This record gives sequence, structure tokens and C-alpha cells, in this order.
Amino acid sequence: MSANEFLLDAGIKHQIYVQRYAGGQVKDLLKYLQNAQAQILSKLNNLQSLKDSRSLQKKLDQLVAIQRKGLELLESNLLDNAADFGEYEANFAVKTLEAASLAKITLPASEQLRALVTQAPMQLAVSGKSGNSVQLLTLRQAAANFSAARAAEITRRIQKGVVGGETIKSLTQDIVRLTNRQKRQAEALVRTSINHISSEARSAVNIANDDILIGEEYVAVLDGRTTIGCAALDGRVLGFNEPPFTPRHWNCRSLRVPVLQEKYQEGGLQGTRASMNGPVSAKRTYSGWLKDQPKDFRIEVLGKERAALFDAGDLTLDDFVDNSGNTLTLKQLQVQDAV
Repeated sequence: MSANEFLLDAGIKHQIYVQRYAGGQVKDLLKYLQNAQAQILSKLNNLQSLKDSRSLQKKLDQLVAIQRKGLELLESNLLDNAADFGEYEANFAVKTLEAASLAKITLPASEQLRALVTQAPMQLAVSGKSGNSVQLLTLRQAAANFSAARAAEITRRIQKGVVGGETIKSLTQDIVRLTNRQKRQAEALVRTSINHISSEARSAVNIANDDILIGEEYVAVLDGRTTIGCAALDGRVLGFNEPPFTPRHWNCRSLRVPVLQEKYQEGGLQGTRASMNGPVSAKRTYSGWLKDQPKDFRIEVLGKERAALFDAGDLTLDDFVDNSGNTLTLKQLQVQDAV
């Protein structure tokens, strides 16, 4: 097994632990929103009606303030943990490179790392009515935007209930649905942020040691939740400053691992690659792995028409996306095929 296969194996295994760490952070941080939800529902339960009055408005303002406080606590605690986690990830990257290479590995300065993980923007692919675009957000911006938008949602929903003369029961049911959705959105924020911190810290180590590296290999998770865009990028070696970066989209679990120049590779290393069906060869790409999965699974991942094209060998996963990993529509595929 080559040193680069060892780095791939180590990176994928570590990403599993990063996801578990993210799960722990989700549990710790979502308690602020859960507490806020419980307080809001308790106060709603004590209201008699939504008839407009000064007393009622004061109570409704309290509900908004409770949710805003919960969101602010989530935001501040997420940012407080970022720098320490970033330093840990950088040290892991150094240790892994030391085990795989014959060269001395450089660890970036602590101040540089701590600033980088909070100030470098995430570059997230988003789809809208006008097409695909890239959303640039630092951790602080992402957390602040989330807090402001979610608090505004609560305000609008309460105001709508008052103006419309709704019952307390109706408003309460909607607030439950709204706050539950906000908790799911908060989980996406936390998980995406954790992957960003990890990616930025490890990338900083790779750039600091670019004299012994070729670039970074894009690695997607071998399971059915992986997007077509990330699946198509799997195995591609990119330059250090070449997009797409990870996380590539909200809730992205992909990573980029360093690729050593041949003359710096340590020999005698072993590695495998994790998948939802158990370990596979470290050389296995998503495309090759997908071909061996049941037809129903390929349809689930790709959709019926894309799966048919893939199975027939007419198109590869690379053909389903543009250079940034954004999924092409079937009409765009037809145009590309004609060319």
C-alpha cells in the first residue's frame, strides 16, 4: 500500500470521528433552542387569547426575546469552540503526514490557524430559481445570519397570528413546527461549520508543506446520501487553491486529503477505505463503487434517467456535473451529449 493510499485511509477514518464530534456539538448546542422552545410553549399556554393589547404585545415580545437569546447562545458557543478544534485538526494533519512521508512536516503558527478557521469563508454551492451559485460565508457570518433570520421568522409568525385573530392552539402548533424546523436547520449549520473548520485547518498544513505535495484529492463518502456533485469529484486531485473546497454544500461530509510526491513517500504502509457496505480498497472511487451496488440503489442516488445512462456506459459521473460539481439538468446533459 502506497503512502498516498495510507493518507486517504487515515483521512476517511478521521472524517468519521469528525462527524461524531459534530454530532456531539449538535447535541450540546441545540439544547439552547430546545430550552427556548419549551419556554415559548409554556408562555403561549398561559395566554388567554391573541386579542391585541399592550399586555399581550409585551408577552409576545418576550417570546421573540427568548428565541433570539437561544439563537445567540448557539452562535457564540459555536464560535468559541472553533479555534481549539481547528488547532487539533491541524495537529492531526501533521502527525498523519509525518507517518506517511520522509520529510519534516511544518505546523502553521497557532495564531494563523485560529484566525484562519473563523475568517476564511465557506464556499457553498446553492441552487435557486436563477440557477447554481456559490455562497461565501465566514463562520461568524453564517451563524449571525442564521440567528437573525430565524428570530425574524418567529416575529413574523406571531404578528401574523395576532393580525389574523388566530387561536392560541393554532399559533402554538405552528410555532412547534417552526421551531422544530429551525432545530434541523441549526444542525445543518453546526455540521457544515465543523467540516469547514476541519478542512481549513488541514488545508493550512498542506499549503505549509506544498513543497512535498502534488495537491489534494477530493474524497466523497461512499453511501446513498452523497450528492451527485461530490460523487463525480471523488478521486480528482486539485491544486491547493483550486475549487471546489469542502464543505462544498450545506451538510457536506466530503474532504480533501494531501497527495505526496513520489520521492517523499514512506513505504510499507497499509490502508482501506470505509463504505456503507464495509471496508473497500483505498483506490476505490465513488464511480467504481456505485457500479457494484444494486440497480435500485443506483436509481435512488442518480434518478431513473441518469441511472439508465450510467448503466449503459453512455455517461460517467463526471458527465453529470459541471467543473464546480454542480449537477446538470437532463436538458443540459442532452445539449452536452449533442456537442
